[in-house]
Amino acid sequence: MTKLPQAAMACALIGAIASGAQAFSDLAQSKKSLEATKTSWINFGSKGGRQIVMFDYFAMFKCDLKAVKYSLDSRAVDKTFAMPACDPANPFKVDKAEQLALPISGNVKTVSVQLVYADGATSPIRTYASCSLDDNSNCAHLIREGS
Repeated sequence: MTKLPQAAMACALIGAIASGAQAFSDLAQSKKSLEATKTSWINFGSKGGRQIVMFDYFAMFKCDLKAVKYSLDSRAVDKTFAMPACDPANPFKVDKAEQLALPISGNVKTVSVQLVYADGATSPIRTYASCSLDDNSNCAHLIREGS
């Protein structure tokens, strides 16, 4: 099987959403897809002059995730991001984009993330650094993974 570059995998997944494809029904496949696209998990951005962290990438996997654990400027992953509820009949539905954004007070340099899958298994802790927000682009860089 040919491995797709991460950007191509992300585009394919986004295309699946746009075409109305069904959610991943195979948890093992969801885990593989998430691991292959780990550099795309979160983005830093700004809205109304305030820093935000976007967890929107997880919307297509919300039925396969029990929790998205995170922490700001630490690796404790001691907070849980409240993902929109899974609707198996319409797994990609998100009522408001704001449901996938975390407003941040102050200037956060890193966000650490750990996924808890529906079967209770966890991903490695991954830490992302903020890009420069001077150009108003939304981005993050994976800088560390593992315990």
